[in-house]
Amino acid sequence: MNDENLERLYARILVMFENGSEICYAYNRQSLELLGLNKFSDGSLLIEVGQTITYNNEQFEIKKVNFKLYKELYEMDSRYGINIYGITDPTDYNCQIGVFVVRK
Repeated sequence: MNDENLERLYARILVMFENGSEICYAYNRQSLELLGLNKFSDGSLLIEVGQTITYNNEQFEIKKVNFKLYKELYEMDSRYGINIYGITDPTDYNCQIGVFVVRK
């Protein structure tokens, strides 16, 4: 396999209620740290079922996590408008990690 032809993964994290209502999108490490994810001594972060996260002073319990790989790279520019659920400015992505939560 030629490494030149391998597609890199550019992820965004979608936090949403189990019923489908969006809470927020995270596009970088700093926005994930704002959610209070488990942080290890080496600086790595972990998203897992049963974990509690915090957003806008509300606590949520993670019930399910999934991964979706899109068929193309979505380049974030003015064509897509403003993402009102973004914690920070959006960045390009071709995959999404869905984090499904309930209020605690």
